[in-house]
Amino acid sequence: MKKYLVLCLLLMGVHVFAAVKSAPDNQCVIQQIETQQQSLIELEQKSAVKIPTGESHFLLKCELHQDRVFTFLKSELIEFEWRTADNEVKTPLQGTQPAYFLSRGSQFAELRFITHHGYIPYFQLLEVNTYIEQSQKTNLVMGSFYGLCLTLIFYVFILGRSLKDNTFRLYSAYISCASLFFLLQEGQLGLFLNAQSYWLSHQLYLMSAGLTVFSATLFIVRLTGLRTQWPKITNRLLFPSAWLVLGLSVLITLLEHNQLSALLGTVMAYLTLGIILVMVSLVAIQAYRRVPDALLVLVALSVLLLAMVFRVVLSDMSPTLNRYGLIIAFAFESFLLAVAVSERIKRLKKSKLLAEAEANYDLLCDVLSRRGWLKKAESLVEQQRHKGGMLGVLYIDLNKFKQVNDVHGHNVGDKVLQVVAKIIRHQIRDIDALGRIGGDEFVVLGHFSDKSIFHHLHQRVATRLQLIPIHTEEANITVSASVGAVDFMTIPKDISELLRDGDKAMYAEKLNFYHSINPI
Repeated sequence: MKKYLVLCLLLMGVHVFAAVKSAPDNQCVIQQIETQQQSLIELEQKSAVKIPTGESHFLLKCELHQDRVFTFLKSELIEFEWRTADNEVKTPLQGTQPAYFLSRGSQFAELRFITHHGYIPYFQLLEVNTYIEQSQKTNLVMGSFYGLCLTLIFYVFILGRSLKDNTFRLYSAYISCASLFFLLQEGQLGLFLNAQSYWLSHQLYLMSAGLTVFSATLFIVRLTGLRTQWPKITNRLLFPSAWLVLGLSVLITLLEHNQLSALLGTVMAYLTLGIILVMVSLVAIQAYRRVPDALLVLVALSVLLLAMVFRVVLSDMSPTLNRYGLIIAFAFESFLLAVAVSERIKRLKKSKLLAEAEANYDLLCDVLSRRGWLKKAESLVEQQRHKGGMLGVLYIDLNKFKQVNDVHGHNVGDKVLQVVAKIIRHQIRDIDALGRIGGDEFVVLGHFSDKSIFHHLHQRVATRLQLIPIHTEEANITVSASVGAVDFMTIPKDISELLRDGDKAMYAEKLNFYHSINPI
């Protein structure tokens, strides 16, 4: 039955063309069988023949005195078939767009289209060398574009993994989906897949469109914090709309090329436009409030919105913007978003360093905290393990510090701690580790090549801490500290051994202090 229908169409075409003036040399005439409207296709000129929604048939007749290539822009939402006068399906040239080699002489063929939506393929008749040159340029430009996308995907994904921030993973997912979408739109898979892979590319194209919108929505909302500032709009409008776009992309893959699929495709396009418009409005408010990175995201989304307007609303105004405007906008947007992401990385690293500093340092006394001192102690133990020498520990505890707090208050107590820490810091070497590991307990750990150097350091610190005058607005007092010293000629088993032995030595000194002021 199908063969009979094709034969009838071909016979109709023969009769139609018998009544039409033959095409001049190096030109083609294409005529739609259903409407009998015809158009002339001249060499290296684009023919703006519009393909209607649904199934349509065209007859093509060419008179050529040289070999030529017949090509056109193919949307992934169409099915296409080229049949010769002998009712044989002609295989296209391997490339990004449908292209057929036409040898010199008379050529006759039937073109069959099935499409979800009306579109203009822009039929062209090109010289062979011109076709090859244009294909090479297109592949070079798009190859650079995909290379940029891959670089951004892996760079941001690795950073996101190291910083444990899902925002960067969402960015990588968005760029991945968009790259696949443009890869299928521009037909680069045609360089590697044959015509039988149409179904695969068609389904992937629709799915990638839905996934691109969905992942972009999640990423922009996460990057700009829209969900925090406008939870109702994001939860009740943006997210449901993004889910709906994804659902429509799946549904359309299951439908035939008909009016319903065309309607759903239009709904999907305008819904995407609406999502971008809402996000642009919200981000504009954030930019006005000077939210970090909001201005960059606003510019990126505005360019993307403009490209979507030319693709969806003003599709017939500019063929170039209709097809390539979105690619240009995406490249510009991805660059600006990469800058916004890098700014976020800087802030996260700064916050991480600040948190690390707060965890490793005692801000009151400007010395290492217990956590920071333990890390430094580990490195000094490793230094002894590799270089030899000895480790020396000074364990320092203020005498009667509780009485200072009880009598004069914690403000005076804090001042005492700050003065003591400053004195110790000025007496030891820069390479020694000084930390406050308790309320009024300080520990110094150093690596020494000679035992006498450590003992000299011990005597200097102990002498300086015997009498410490403290002058504050609340009181003028004098305090002292007990300094225990322990040297480790052999490598200690662990850090706790350093602290334990240092603590014992300090308590021995503290007992001597109390015996000196309260002799038996």
